[in-house]
Amino acid sequence: VGKQVLNKQRENIARKCVDKYAWISSGVVVITPLPGVELLGTAAVNAQMVIAIAKIYGLEITMTRAKELALSVGRTLTGLGLVQGSVTIIGSAITLNLPGLLVGRAVQSITAAWLTRIAGASFITYFEQNQDWGDGGIQEVVQRQYDLNRRETTLRNFIQKALRRVVEPLEEDHQKQQQLPPRQGLREEEEA
Repeated sequence: VGKQVLNKQRENIARKCVDKYAWISSGVVVITPLPGVELLGTAAVNAQMVIAIAKIYGLEITMTRAKELALSVGRTLTGLGLVQGSVTIIGSAITLNLPGLLVGRAVQSITAAWLTRIAGASFITYFEQNQDWGDGGIQEVVQRQYDLNRRETTLRNFIQKALRRVVEPLEEDHQKQQQLPPRQGLREEEEA
């Protein structure tokens, strides 16, 4: 019984850790304007997340091993078509009256957070199973976590949190930019 309680405590701490890294990934995408560069940033975040989850389970792993695990899960998400599926799910779940650029950034950012949650949940399973993906391998674990996160209640709760953490700040930032007076140099060019 004591071991079950310890395992449940570790899982709860690990899930909070995953949530933290999910929003870090989201922030990386928001502040990275160049396509492709955000992938490097989220991969680095996911590698750090792997190290943090391993520590929760009393394990030490190297950054090299953490990167390998993060890349393996990333390739699996892509190979199973779950990255594109996630963009579609998040995009349709977020119907906003934001300018086109902000909608794209919001969908990308929220999708990064959602995929990080799926990856993190997959890593929790991996570490709970003594660094073993199980009989179905990494694909089965990742697919199961994707399916669990797609459940209506889980997705709705995530989207509500994402609206507060990502969309509202993007809207506020956009509104502030719309209210700023033109810079002096631009005004002089317009008058010339």
